[in-house]
Amino acid sequence: MKKTIKSISVMMALLSFVMVFSGCSKKNLINTYDKTYAVYTSGSEDFYKAGGTFESMVAQGKTKLYINPDVYLVTGQAAPTKSDNETAILEAIRTAMTNYGYTIVPFEDEADLVIKATNFKLWYSGIIWSPGTYIDPYYEFWGGYYPWMPVYYISVGTNKLLVELVEATSLRKFRDWYQNTWKPANPGKYPTIGNVPSEYKPIVTWTGNITGELEDKKTNDDTRLLNRVPSLFSQSLYLDTDLYL
Repeated sequence: MKKTIKSISVMMALLSFVMVFSGCSKKNLINTYDKTYAVYTSGSEDFYKAGGTFESMVAQGKTKLYINPDVYLVTGQAAPTKSDNETAILEAIRTAMTNYGYTIVPFEDEADLVIKATNFKLWYSGIIWSPGTYIDPYYEFWGGYYPWMPVYYISVGTNKLLVELVEATSLRKFRDWYQNTWKPANPGKYPTIGNVPSEYKPIVTWTGNITGELEDKKTNDDTRLLNRVPSLFSQSLYLDTDLYL
């Protein structure tokens, strides 16, 4: 009887150890996913600093911003769909840009600048990835083939939110060139950045992206991106119109 009680006690102790260890392992794994996330931003030096273009725009009151209402989820395995987090992402962008002194306008043709966000959730393993059959629809999101996505070497699932700020006049000129010059002469083909004459290339003034490892658990993956959206703007102080007044 004593041996039986002793055996049960040992089993219970082992079970408790396994439960505690499993809990710690799960917590550590979640922390590991979280720590893979990085926020990276890049602004055009010619636009914001050396060239003084933005300073001139601010002086003329040209800070009307159109926020593209379509936030797509691109998986690379099926046609892009609207992101379930579209409202939250757009509100975070609106709040940040309003605080930076931009006037939000309801129509793109009224805007001096246009901003757009896209969420990429891509599963690849040890291969070179570049836009292909399933990614091509992304090019239509701007109303043309722009932008040109870079090539990635991905060995894990990647969760990425890409946010781009484009000068509106250059975007409209590009669309006109794409629709009226490129498409009639090149049916069924997309141009590369090298195909577009310099005077028709969209001026990308600022790019921000949040990138981390994809856990493939929607709530966790979405939360990690959403929590970092404000950081895209807080680390890009040169977007603040007050700096140029």
